[in-house]
This record gives sequence, structure tokens and C-alpha cells, in this order.
Amino acid sequence: MEGAIKLIREFERLINSPVVGVSFIYGDHSVGISEKLRFCEHVKRTMEDGNDRIISANSLKCLGSLWAFGYMEQNEENLESFSKNLVKEGRFSKGSHARRELECAPRMPDTPGYIRISRNAESDLYIFYLSPMECMRIMQAYQKRYQRDLEMDTSGLMPICGQCSVRPYMEGCMIFSLGCMDSREHGGIGDGKIAIGAPSKVIYDILELIRK
Repeated sequence: MEGAIKLIREFERLINSPVVGVSFIYGDHSVGISEKLRFCEHVKRTMEDGNDRIISANSLKCLGSLWAFGYMEQNEENLESFSKNLVKEGRFSKGSHARRELECAPRMPDTPGYIRISRNAESDLYIFYLSPMECMRIMQAYQKRYQRDLEMDTSGLMPICGQCSVRPYMEGCMIFSLGCMDSREHGGIGDGKIAIGAPSKVIYDILELIRK
């Protein structure tokens, strides 16, 4: 574990940005912190203060994160209610469009008991925010290592919880995302920054190329 954290610290220095780890833990669903925030806000706070956070359903107030992590059951009633809420917020003009996006959005197949957000522990995946120039370095290293292009999420739906957390965890890929209005306002994605989610293995794989 110490070796993994050492590599992540080196990665942080090379990209000049804090890196926050996310791990999905299966166990007691009652575990969680009392403060109720958006998932991206929890990530932001750990990014800023370095403190570990253990969260679960009772720690999340954003419907998107509850949906992405499987804390909200995927049934007709919830699909209808969530779709209407997205239209009401002005995210979509029609409920049918919102529903299609929800049905296609990344979602954990098995609901985790809780989620650990940390800068101090080896994690399943890592989230960080970079400028376009810094992203180019990551993209070139990724292309060289894997001989394929990186994916850019432009949906704006559940960008941090779904695209930058669930997708890297499930698919083993690195994702670039422009975020959404909520994550940019509350999640600490600054102007001119792009959100990135990557499995730990990808970070370790491209580290040598970034060193050069």
C-alpha cells in the first residue's frame, strides 16, 4: 500500500494537481458520515483538506449519485420521477429524452455498502482536474501505452459520480469529462479545467511515460 501511495504522490507532482482516490466497499450499508452533500462536493473537500471520507446513501443528496452508485432502485417509479426532476431542472426538454439518458448512464451493477474517498489510501480509481495542456500530456501517454484514444464524456449527466467513477471502475478505462453545472459550481472544477477519472492500473501504467 505504501508503494502505491508513493506512486500517486509522484503522479500528483508530475501533473501539479491533487489526486483523490475512490474505493467501493461492500459491507454494512449503515456506515457513513452524517453530512449530506453531493458526491462531487465530498471529492472536493477531500481534495482540499486531505481528510478521508466514508460515505453511503445517507451521505448523498444528489439524485445522480444515488442513481449511479445503485442506492436508488432502478424501477419504473424512480425512472419516471427522476426524469421529471431533470426536465423540471431544465436539463432536458422532454421526459422521454431524460429517461433514455438515465437508462444509458453508468450505474453500479451491485450496490456498495459504502464508498471511501481518500488521498491517503490505495484506491480503486482516482479523480483529478487538469487544464487542457496538462490533459494533452495524459492523453498522449495513454495513447502511447494503450494504442487507442481516450474517451471524452459530453453528456453532462452524472459526470463525476457516473462517468469519472463508475465507468473507470466497471470498464477499466480513463474518462475525460467537462462536468455539469452542479459539479462545476459545487465540486471544485475550476474554469479551464477538465475532470478525469482513471482506474489505479491506468495511472501506474502511464506514470513512466509522464516522467519522460
